[in-house]
Amino acid sequence: MHIRVFGQESSPSFNRAKKLLESYRYVSRNVMYSIVDLDRAPLLAKEFGIDQYDSIVVESSGNHVVVYGISEESITNGIIKATREIRKKIYFLTGHGENDIQDNGRNGMSRAVSRLSALGYELTTLVLGRGEAVPDDADLLVIAGPKERFSDQDLIKINKFITQDGKILGLFDPGFDPSPIIGGTGIQMLKGQITDPSSNLGGRDVMVPLVSSYPDTPITRNFTLSSVFPGVAPLETGAFPDVYEYFTIASTSPESTVIDEGIAVSGKGEHIIAAAAGSVSGKDIMVVFGDADFVTNAFFDVVGNGNFFLNSVNWILEEGDLISIIPQRDDFIPLYITPQQARVLFYISVIALPLSVFALGFNVWRKRKVL
Repeated sequence: MHIRVFGQESSPSFNRAKKLLESYRYVSRNVMYSIVDLDRAPLLAKEFGIDQYDSIVVESSGNHVVVYGISEESITNGIIKATREIRKKIYFLTGHGENDIQDNGRNGMSRAVSRLSALGYELTTLVLGRGEAVPDDADLLVIAGPKERFSDQDLIKINKFITQDGKILGLFDPGFDPSPIIGGTGIQMLKGQITDPSSNLGGRDVMVPLVSSYPDTPITRNFTLSSVFPGVAPLETGAFPDVYEYFTIASTSPESTVIDEGIAVSGKGEHIIAAAAGSVSGKDIMVVFGDADFVTNAFFDVVGNGNFFLNSVNWILEEGDLISIIPQRDDFIPLYITPQQARVLFYISVIALPLSVFALGFNVWRKRKVL
């Protein structure tokens, strides 16, 4: 593999590129690299169609891809694209009020789609109402935040896709009934919305549970980032244990409850908010989240939400190697803590530290008084 960086020798990114590429070289001696001043090598740049600074060309086994920006994210994504023999195709279902993958606003999914594209996936939308079935080349069907009821014809097409070893990632908000879509796999989304006074966004909004620990699953293994769910419904699994294997991906704290129209409909306890079902005899997989908002632009970059979503997609598509190499962004990300953590910080910063300073000062004063 050869990585060529086309930059400007006088720019800070030129030197940064060398340090960054050395880290890749340290991991694998199969990685060769060169850093070229674009102004001094116009013919080489023209060969790869390069016409701007900080462009990166990744070559591997006769393939080459071009990415832009001197960053770990750009180089990693370039390596992924160059080494992937077949691009897996993800269809995003539309026509039922689903979240728009091209919308750059708070409720859109453009950030999620941008990250998936950077990982080398081929993305497109699908409208079943036009008489089309789910295409044979669909490696994954994403149903993100539908608001309208599915027609019987649409449900027949989706269920046919599932029976043909199809893979579905369903993201459903409270208030929507996805049982005609997911019920056949033994996952059910219950009525109501989870409220969690013990672990929530900023320690104040009990309707936005914060998850900071996860069960040991292929999706969450070694995943240490918190994730927040702005309005999430509880799930229930295990209806068909002879046909499907189930595992919980994420759940709320033991202090959480479920409310429906302002009335508590459950006692305190952990509630499942994300789960997976895999066929025992086939390859069909259903991964369901009881919330669709957590991957919209408004929340995608909040703590670990984006990586949680990407991990789920990568696992479904059997791209587990990508889970551990998702690059970290340098964007400012606020720190969200639980109410217990907030109280600990309060006691330490407001009470313990001032008292320790006072005690130290008092001790010095006593010793000086004795002298």
